[in-house]
Amino acid sequence: MLLDFQFQLAGGERELYNLGAFKLALCVQFVFVAVGISGMLLARKKARRQQNPGH
Repeated sequence: MLLDFQFQLAGGERELYNLGAFKLALCVQFVFVAVGISGMLLARKKARRQQNPGH
């Protein structure tokens, strides 16, 4: 989606799949991956606390 958005902003004059566009799109994906991993770790910690309330 981000590559298509960049292409539309350029008015279709630029190359669609260039290295700069891929770098930007990949950086955006890393943000979502980091948020997802953080959520998984927080949920894991919460589940372990509920499972072992004495510790």
